[in-house]
Amino acid sequence: MYSGRNRMPAVLNSTTDFEILSSNAQESQLIEAQLAGLTEAANILGLPAYYLGAPNSSRTYANVEQENLQLVRWSIQPIAERIEQSLSDLLVRGQYAKFNYDALLRTDTLSRYQAHAVGISSGFLTVNEVREMENRDPITPVDTQPIDTEEPDYAELGEEDDDDIE
Repeated sequence: MYSGRNRMPAVLNSTTDFEILSSNAQESQLIEAQLAGLTEAANILGLPAYYLGAPNSSRTYANVEQENLQLVRWSIQPIAERIEQSLSDLLVRGQYAKFNYDALLRTDTLSRYQAHAVGISSGFLTVNEVREMENRDPITPVDTQPIDTEEPDYAELGEEDDDDIE
C-alpha cells in the first residue's frame, strides 16, 4: 500500500482499521442498473428521468421553462385532455371543463410583461384582460383618474381657512 501522491508506503499499526474508498465493479454496475431502472420508469410514465431523481448535469435556469413545456405537452396534457372530456360530458350542454397550465408555463416576470405589452399594443388584449391574467382586479374609471402628485401649499390652505372664519 502507498501513501499519498509521493508513493511512500503507508505503515498502519494493529489498531488502525483500513477501509477502501473506491467502488468496485459490482457496485458500479448496481448504480448503472439503478439509473437504467429510473430511465425505464420515466419512459413508462412519459416523464423526463430527472423528475424521478436521475442525475442531469445539463439542467440550467435557461432551459427550465422549456422542460416545463415538454412536461405539459408530452406527459400531463394527454391525460388532462381525457379528464377534461370526461368532466365536460357531465356538465350542462354549452359548458366545458378545461385545465389551466399557465402556472406551469409561467416565464420570468420581464418576459411575461413584454408579452403583455405586445398583446396590448397589437390590440388583441385589453389592459383588464392582462390584469386578470396576473390575478389583479380590473381597472375602474376611478382608477384611471390622474393622481395629483404635487404637495399642497399648506400656508395658502391656512389663509383660506382664516378668511372663512371672519
